[in-house]
Amino acid sequence: MHTSDSSRPTITKKEACQILKIAYNPARLERIIEDYNDRIEFRRKRRQQKRGTRATPDEIQETIRSFLRGDGITHISASLYRSVPFVRSIIDSVGVPTRGSNQEERNSVYFLPEQCVSTEFEVGELVWSAKDHASATVIHQDTNIDYEKIYGSKCYQIYVHENSEEYEAYGPGYYSSALEYDLGSLKHLQEYNIDLKNIC
Repeated sequence: MHTSDSSRPTITKKEACQILKIAYNPARLERIIEDYNDRIEFRRKRRQQKRGTRATPDEIQETIRSFLRGDGITHISASLYRSVPFVRSIIDSVGVPTRGSNQEERNSVYFLPEQCVSTEFEVGELVWSAKDHASATVIHQDTNIDYEKIYGSKCYQIYVHENSEEYEAYGPGYYSSALEYDLGSLKHLQEYNIDLKNIC
């Protein structure tokens, strides 16, 4: 099998089958290549059709849902046949909190969008934890000590909807705590027909 780019190494069909971990079968290999090229062409046409058009309500909803569930922006852009900057613009415009793109950024607390600022949270409410860079559910307000006197803020026990190696045995998430100003309300997203109770 040859490639059109002369700078790339040439491999045989047998080597290609080995790379794909399939039995040597030239006809099957050709079908795989054709299917791959068809998918690439389909994506190219869909992106071209959408170029220059505004985000639809469905695209906005899907972006919000996917991001709150933990999907990366690159994955979302591919599923919508949109560019990464396009998806980022949706997230910024509707006030979805962002997460750090690498471990170093995730070790710091991110600022919350203005739309997320709140001073009261209800038991069972889906919120955003700026400390954990993930969505979380409020378990209860922690009143064991006077957090407002010490930190100038209430403190809440939360369940973070994010996989963690440390708490892997307990399932897809872990318990944490957060001060009021490190939690963001997501209620404003309901105007985009987002059912916050069924996000996670």
